[in-house]
Amino acid sequence: PHEQDRARAVLAATCVANLGVQVVPLADARGLVVATEFLRFDDTVRDVVRSGTVRRIGSLLRVESAACGHSMDVSLLRLVGEGRVKVEDAFPHATDKGWFLDAASECAGAKS
Repeated sequence: PHEQDRARAVLAATCVANLGVQVVPLADARGLVVATEFLRFDDTVRDVVRSGTVRRIGSLLRVESAACGHSMDVSLLRLVGEGRVKVEDAFPHATDKGWFLDAASECAGAKS
């Protein structure tokens, strides 16, 4: 515990980016597609890491996606919106399941 502040400072200063991938079946069941999460360590992300409030990163990725990357949920939602992936196949991989379901239902409502 006494080294946490120093460890957070080192991580914030040295990390450049983080990439996460998830393989999801295509809607036509003829293959797989990769959903991604990308976090670029800009000044805002570095401040969040230094402060120890890393739980904010998920919402930061959704709110400021152009600035520091995109969340897995946004990537999955894009694949669902394009019709490449079914909601039921994407859902288990969603991080914020409530947000994902709300956004997916809005996406489906906009199509009808």
